[in-house]
Amino acid sequence: PLAMSATAAQKPVHVDQSAKVGPLTKLFFSGIGGIVGCSAVYPLDLSKTMLQSQKVAPGEAPRFRNLFSVVRHVFATDGVRGLYRGLGANVIGIMPEKAIKITVNDVVRRKLGCNDHSSPIFYEVIAGGVAGFSQVVATTPMELVKIRMQNDSGAVKKSLGTIVSELTAKRGIAGLYTGAGATLARDMPFSM
Repeated sequence: PLAMSATAAQKPVHVDQSAKVGPLTKLFFSGIGGIVGCSAVYPLDLSKTMLQSQKVAPGEAPRFRNLFSVVRHVFATDGVRGLYRGLGANVIGIMPEKAIKITVNDVVRRKLGCNDHSSPIFYEVIAGGVAGFSQVVATTPMELVKIRMQNDSGAVKKSLGTIVSELTAKRGIAGLYTGAGATLARDMPFSM
């Protein structure tokens, strides 16, 4: 009953290669994908930050031994909401990060004469490096704020605005770029 003729089964599907995804559509969906991705793994990111930033005095056992001890502690003290402390700063940074990275990469590739089929690998590396640099410049402040929010262990948690005000009050705009060199060293090669 569901049998198809031999010619119908062999007929190739035609895909219109001239139909390109517009830049706004590309930006929108890459941003949505970034938000979904960072939200899904955020408790792991929070745990990683707390494990890496804990201070252990000589001769004392660390407060957190592993990922599960962090998750148990945060859940017990702050509930599910605590597992997502700082997510807002991360989400604010995801959309511009993806938008900048994709747009700058496309612009640089176009300026270098790259096409979708064959471009010198060196040009692709340059485009990725410039895109990675641009993304770091734009998103380092929100990453720093996210980490400060994740590490906030006070009884009254600081808001995004409070943390930004504290960072800029001490060092001006440069305060928002604390650690930018390390972030560039991490993200530029990753973008190439």
